[in-house]
Amino acid sequence: MFSFVKVFLAFALYATIHSLLLSEVVRGGLEAAFGPRAYRGVFRIAFNGLAVLLFLVFLGYAADQPAVWELAFSGVFAALFWALRLAGLVLIGWSLREVGLAHFLGLHNFRSWWGGDTSSVDSIDSGGLVTSGPYRWVRHPMYAGTFLFLWGNPEWTGRYLGFCVAASLYLWLGALREERRVGKIHGPAYTDYAARTPRFLPHLRTAARL
Repeated sequence: MFSFVKVFLAFALYATIHSLLLSEVVRGGLEAAFGPRAYRGVFRIAFNGLAVLLFLVFLGYAADQPAVWELAFSGVFAALFWALRLAGLVLIGWSLREVGLAHFLGLHNFRSWWGGDTSSVDSIDSGGLVTSGPYRWVRHPMYAGTFLFLWGNPEWTGRYLGFCVAASLYLWLGALREERRVGKIHGPAYTDYAARTPRFLPHLRTAARL
C-alpha cells in the first residue's frame, strides 16, 4: 500500500508541474520574454520534450518502488487485456492522425520558425475544431485510448495501480480543462459538438455514425 501512495504522489507532482507549464501565467510570461514568434515556434516542442523527460524521471522513481503484491492474468484473460491495450494504441494513433502528428508534437511550428517562415507559425491554441475520425464518437479519443492502454495491463502491482489511478484522475481533470479552453475558442460550434458527442465512451447515437 505504501508503494501505491508513493507512486500516486509522485505522479501527482509530475501532473502539477505539467499543468503549471501549460498555465496562462507561465505561457504569457514566456511569450513576453521571448516574443510571440519565438514562443509560438518553440513552446510546444519544448514543452513536449520536457514532459517526456520528466515522465522518464517519474518512471525511474516508480520502478525503484517495491512491487509489494502482484496479480497476473493468463490465458484468455491475458489475451483480453492485451486486446484492450492494442485497441488503446490504435485509438491513440488514429486520434493523432486526425489532429496532425506534426502539429501535436510542435514540429510544424518549429520547422516554420527555424526556417524563417513565420507566416505559417500557428498560435498555440489555433487550429480548427476536429470532429472527424474517432472524434465523431467521443470528444477525447486520445484520452479514451490511454485509459484502455493503462487499464488493459495483464500484470498488476501496487505501484502500477497507484500510477493508473493518478494518471486516470489527471486525464479526467485534463479533459475538463481542455473543454473549457476549446469552448472559449470555438464558442457555439463546440457547445453543439459537446452536446451530441460523449466525453469518453460512445453511446448508441454516436455508434450509429459508423
